[in-house]
Amino acid sequence: MGVKAMNGDNPITYTADKGVIIATGGFGANVEMRQKYNEQWANLDSSIGCSNQSVAAQGDGIVMGEAIGAQLIDMGLIQLHPNGEVGTGMMMGVPGTPGLNRIFVNNEGKRFVSEDARRDVMVNAIYAQPDGNMWVIADTNKYPEGNVEIENAVLLGKAFKGNTVEELAKEIGVDAANLQKSIDDYNAVVEGGTDEFGLTTFDKKLGNPPYYAAKRIPTVHHTMGGLKIDTECHVLDQNDKPIPGLYAAGEVTGGIHGGNRLGGNAICDIAVFGRIAGKTASLNQ
Repeated sequence: MGVKAMNGDNPITYTADKGVIIATGGFGANVEMRQKYNEQWANLDSSIGCSNQSVAAQGDGIVMGEAIGAQLIDMGLIQLHPNGEVGTGMMMGVPGTPGLNRIFVNNEGKRFVSEDARRDVMVNAIYAQPDGNMWVIADTNKYPEGNVEIENAVLLGKAFKGNTVEELAKEIGVDAANLQKSIDDYNAVVEGGTDEFGLTTFDKKLGNPPYYAAKRIPTVHHTMGGLKIDTECHVLDQNDKPIPGLYAAGEVTGGIHGGNRLGGNAICDIAVFGRIAGKTASLNQ
């Protein structure tokens, strides 16, 4: 039939012609909702940030769909990402976890996990460390000197810089000897050694100053649960029957990504199912 919405204090009514497509995203920033459904993690309270825009990632579409009889699926499956910025949960800061030419150390300056491990493995490993955080360590192999992105992060206090390992260790408050050993152990793997944590993807050795570091904590990144749909994007009711005129696509849906979404697959999700939902709705099928 349509949708009633609010634009600030002003109510707006959108009247549908052939159907309504819900594409409102997940509920990663809705602390109450994620605590209600969480079945994977010890805690998802307000101390855990969200990598997505909090004003949008509230699960509104899921709540509205459920209110008219939609079936929910996989609601307890919530993905955390290890690259969360302290205080915000946003994950685009540098140095970051993606890519190569970086290592992860704990507050003692020690490596504790394979840097190419699955996200859930890394998150659990971080939680097992002192204070439940880690440091990403990189050098000019990853950020050539003069790189605007990393230098701005340093100026903003979101990253730290040292001309030597000892200087960087002092900046971030970790043991310099431990940090040097972590770098040396990683470099030995690059030279052909076997990593005690199982790292198998790497590129260049660390050792070209200046060095950079940033603190990282787990952050809510993707909620795999949501409205159950069929292959034509009809939203299904409790009996697996399509709700007439109601369709959904994207993170608002569930049952697409299993228990641990692969990075990048959400783009395929919204493109493929968004097109299918639009086609199905336009044909009023």
